[in-house]
Amino acid sequence: MHTVVPLQRATLTQTGLRTLVMRERSFAARKTLVDQARGEHLHLLVSGLAGRCHLLSDGRRQITGLILPGELCDLGAQVRPQVSASVVALSHCVLGEIPRSAVFESDRVRPACTQFVIAELARETTVTAEWLVSLGRRSAYERMAHLFCELWTRLHAIGMTDGMSFDLGMTQVDLADVLGMTSVHVSRVLKMLSKDGLLKFSARRATILDHDALCRAAAYEPAYLQAGLMQFA
Repeated sequence: MHTVVPLQRATLTQTGLRTLVMRERSFAARKTLVDQARGEHLHLLVSGLAGRCHLLSDGRRQITGLILPGELCDLGAQVRPQVSASVVALSHCVLGEIPRSAVFESDRVRPACTQFVIAELARETTVTAEWLVSLGRRSAYERMAHLFCELWTRLHAIGMTDGMSFDLGMTQVDLADVLGMTSVHVSRVLKMLSKDGLLKFSARRATILDHDALCRAAAYEPAYLQAGLMQFA
């Protein structure tokens, strides 16, 4: 049986960073939440699903990261602003604004918040590297299987799975922009995974039918999601 590595995110998200939120704002799906230019606030996703997006000059889009509740949307921009990127709501989202000074420039030391920020940066880096491997070397079938294994692991860690099912809030077009595929190809691969008894995706809800087999199909090893976390356990 494939081992499910429990993430330590529940502890980290209780660090007090949530208490620094000064204002919450709601956004409909498809709305831009923040750009990647460094501003006066950090943005914590309170609910919903968001994506880091790069738009090409001809309108094509690549989603380079998925942001789940409890994760910071624009932490990377605090280190190196990426003006070509933006964060877009893939479903209805609630965003919490945290004054940048409260985290980075406060005279009051908040060790737990610092730990969370370091862990988030490490996690973003390793997840991005894994996605690069998917885009560069995994087949479309493996790529899709790996993404759904990762999403289940991350959502399960924050209590947002129902057994092996979870609401994703993404369309097949969104999946195409994550995986570097056409929406037609996405549909074909989803049908193949369903036919093989591994995964069902319908009405933005995913059900993993055979977790062990899906992990084997993707050669999925979830240890990369632990980056930056174990040292703070």
